[in-house]
Amino acid sequence: MSLNNLQKAILFLTRVFFGLFFFQSGLNKLLGDFSAEQFLLQSSGPFAQFFAPMAGVNLVDFMVIFGEITVGLALVFGILMWPAIFGGVLMMALFYLAGFPPAGGYININIVYILIFLLLGIFRADKYWGLEEHWQKYLLKRL
Repeated sequence: MSLNNLQKAILFLTRVFFGLFFFQSGLNKLLGDFSAEQFLLQSSGPFAQFFAPMAGVNLVDFMVIFGEITVGLALVFGILMWPAIFGGVLMMALFYLAGFPPAGGYININIVYILIFLLLGIFRADKYWGLEEHWQKYLLKRL
């Protein structure tokens, strides 16, 4: 698939700004008083029994923060895109299921984020001004 320069630039900006959004969200949680406990305790619907026992578990809080920061950085720099996309889709799917059924309808922001992750992967957003290719060449030289 061949993209023109405007399409590449839009894909690049989407990747970088989406990455900054995730990085900032994780950093705010890290520097603030974040806990997923209330969110998980409010879980209802068919998945409540899966999520409720996770409430108050420090590892869950750490995984949310670590996931958001690392996914964000990977997107910003255009490295390790497939693990970042997988991690981002997994986090958003878990957030969606923990809040299922979502208030206001079945389509919520988590679904939109999943679609953005998938689009970034399908269009190989790391190929446009990302460091993935350079990073891989560097590692191959070292091996």
